[in-house]
Amino acid sequence: DFAAIFLGTNNFGSNTPIGTISDSVDAATFYGYTRKNIATILGWNPALRLVFFTPLNRFDTTPVNLQGLRVLDYANAIKALCLEYSLPVLDLNAVSGLNELTHGIYTTDAIHPNDFGQIACIATPAKRFFAAL
Repeated sequence: DFAAIFLGTNNFGSNTPIGTISDSVDAATFYGYTRKNIATILGWNPALRLVFFTPLNRFDTTPVNLQGLRVLDYANAIKALCLEYSLPVLDLNAVSGLNELTHGIYTTDAIHPNDFGQIACIATPAKRFFAAL
């Protein structure tokens, strides 16, 4: 069994402080929140195969949030924690094909994938990712 965690874009949009990789599960930061997700889910079922997806690139009018952070900063935090916990991570931020030249055909609003974007930017890379696990 797998559980896939896809997070980061709403944290970016709501200006969640990123914190540091040493933040505990009690920290009110993205690192703390993500660490708490890992601890809670694996605490329920240590045999569960937990995997993470980084957030997709965004092309709205806000490349940097009020914390001075980019979506890439949240993606890098996910990758750092997955490395620490030896958890597989699909870096959609890097491999989705969603960029400033393609967001018009893949998204409804420069943030959320349309039907074509769901397949091209998420399902296709995820299929390759899960096949490799």
